[in-house]
Amino acid sequence: MRSTSCVPALLLALLCACDEDDAASVRLRLDSGGGGVLHASSLAVPAEAGVVEASLAGVAETRRAAIVVARGRYADINALKVGDITFKAGSSGGSLRWLEVQVPQGAQARWQRQFVPLEEAARLDTVSAFTSDPRARSIGAEFKLVVELPASVVSQGLAGVRVRGARGESEGSTATLTIPIERSREAQGPVSWQITWSE
Repeated sequence: MRSTSCVPALLLALLCACDEDDAASVRLRLDSGGGGVLHASSLAVPAEAGVVEASLAGVAETRRAAIVVARGRYADINALKVGDITFKAGSSGGSLRWLEVQVPQGAQARWQRQFVPLEEAARLDTVSAFTSDPRARSIGAEFKLVVELPASVVSQGLAGVRVRGARGESEGSTATLTIPIERSREAQGPVSWQITWSE
């Protein structure tokens, strides 16, 4: 498989509303040839007021928050990196294919702050800008990696340091990894996620 760099993001957008599952996430569509499409989203705090916020009158206090979404294509999953999260794919002979995702954890890992650049108390204060619904507290609490494969998942599993709440799941040709971000920051080692499928 030819190794190339991931194509830079083609689209950036600020969303004024969000789903907690999408605040810190990466969604990959993996084609049979090893390339595909990536969608990534992260929690952000805009430095300047937007048009609507600037037009407010009679408001004593405002909070500012946004979800930044990026979309791009990658030519080779083996060359793809998301922060310091890396991907390695191959075959085990015959039609069995595999993908391994290495996720660094602990104080030296970078991806947690790239997706949620806030300490936990600041995150909870910031996400209240989206809604007064108590469920808003979960926005940005977990990182989700969703991989859409060319065929149905045969198996998936986690190895390494698995923090409480971390889990891998699959349904049909879609596999999903979920990691609590705050606990991952405190973990003492990386976690690896392996997926297999048959083409």
